[in-house]
Amino acid sequence: MPTIPTSRQSDVATLVNQLDSTGYTWADTRNAATATGPSSLIPQTTAARAYKITGGRGNYWVIQRPAFGFDFSGVSGTITSMTLGLYKGTTASIMSNIIVVKNSNTWSTAPANDDYDVDLSTPYSSAFTLNSSGGLGDLKSVTLNSTAMSDAVGNSDFNISVVDKNNDYDNVAPTGITLGQSTFYLYDVNYYPRIEYTAVTGYGNTVAGVVSANIGKVTGVATANVDKVIGVQ
Repeated sequence: MPTIPTSRQSDVATLVNQLDSTGYTWADTRNAATATGPSSLIPQTTAARAYKITGGRGNYWVIQRPAFGFDFSGVSGTITSMTLGLYKGTTASIMSNIIVVKNSNTWSTAPANDDYDVDLSTPYSSAFTLNSSGGLGDLKSVTLNSTAMSDAVGNSDFNISVVDKNNDYDNVAPTGITLGQSTFYLYDVNYYPRIEYTAVTGYGNTVAGVVSANIGKVTGVATANVDKVIGVQ
């Protein structure tokens, strides 16, 4: 299958929003239009996180959303399968659930603070963990759904975020720090996110508005030469 790496390796960041929990609510942190800052762009692993700090280090809500983009401008037709590949950055035995969501923002060089505001109402995958089998740097595949496949075609700014599922996505205020994050490589010369996809064009997609799967057979005629299917309006 063709593979698309992150559109430019500088087009990645982890957007972190940390607010004082004595003055701000969980909703303030989750629904903020901007983050308090993106992480620096250096070879690194990252994780989608949502937790609360209480104690000697202060009292804070913290949400962390890795964001990255892909250039699908050269892809046409219909994408029939698509997977996101993430390289494991941890060998923890207990890992939290994460999920891929739409990121409607665009950026010219790298995600900025205001790219924290992602589309939590549009999931691009089911919940998943980067399971504990295998070692650091092992490539794990996440199946992306039909919404992601539709949004990707011909899009030079197909941007996504990976977010914590149990607290951030489900909107459940955390009570403490959750260990065992699903950590993966975000920015590294070898281990960076990529998408593999399969696409079809022409007859492989539709004939006169009929999905090819619903056509029993066309005898003795090359599919490239099929102009119409008789009896189908």
